[in-house]
Amino acid sequence: MSKQKQSTGSGGGGWVLLLVVLAVVALFARVFDVPVWLAILVVLLIPCLVWAGHAWRKRRAKAAAAEAEHAAAAEREKQYEAARRAEAQRKEREDQRFRDALDGLDFAKVAIDRTADLQPLPLADMPEIRYANIPASFNRDTLPAFVVIDTETTGLSANCDGIIELSAIRFEEFRPVAGWTTLINPGQRIPAEASAVNNITDAMVSGAPTVAQVAQSFADFCGTAPIVGYNLPFDLKFLYASGIDLNVKRRKYYDVLAIARKYFKGDLSLTSYKLGYVATQCGLVPVDAHRSLSDCLTTGLLLDRLISIM
Repeated sequence: MSKQKQSTGSGGGGWVLLLVVLAVVALFARVFDVPVWLAILVVLLIPCLVWAGHAWRKRRAKAAAAEAEHAAAAEREKQYEAARRAEAQRKEREDQRFRDALDGLDFAKVAIDRTADLQPLPLADMPEIRYANIPASFNRDTLPAFVVIDTETTGLSANCDGIIELSAIRFEEFRPVAGWTTLINPGQRIPAEASAVNNITDAMVSGAPTVAQVAQSFADFCGTAPIVGYNLPFDLKFLYASGIDLNVKRRKYYDVLAIARKYFKGDLSLTSYKLGYVATQCGLVPVDAHRSLSDCLTTGLLLDRLISIM
């Protein structure tokens, strides 16, 4: 029953529409005094013209939107390219600044004592070292000078592996002023995996002095100044196991890795705490990564940068 009524209603609506169209045709023919066939043609043509106009406006709007998007994309590309060039120029300046800092160091002579006899020290006897903190309110004047140290080694075990490069840079008022560096003959072969990281080979250290022969020269360069390093416990353990104890009364020690971990704590965008990566995140552009002198400079500059942004 309901379907029949619905069908009837739909048919009635069709008839009403037809009557309306016929009425419009008749009115048009009478008002403009034209033949009925012409009136029918005009009445049928009007919806076509309306549809064509709507389609034309839609195409124009779509073309305008595409043009605007193209212009916006071109502007974004322009801005990106400008930012890329600016970043490349900044990195180039930082890279040159880094190289100039290395070239500008006043290098101390590495005094080699061929008769020196340095006994290894057991790590179990190594004194406990308390590392100084760098709070947000840190006063730079309390650290007028410090020495950054770094070692390159044959491996990660201070008990079994040896030092193959040892460097130090003295900073005064957070400016690198003097350097000390030498390759070290560890008395053992350098594993291929270690050479792959630091690019130091057996041939390079074959004529180098031993740790014992340069220990006093290194200690003299460090003096009693505060000691800074990146993952400093690692370097101090290797030095101690080699017989070099930098534990001087009232000396302060700063581990920049610990300082960086504190500063970036909770920052999920930092995916690594390797020295080069953290330095890059802080705007530095280190060169010759995993060579001890370069890492010393990177560490000192990174300490300066972290203090500035804390």
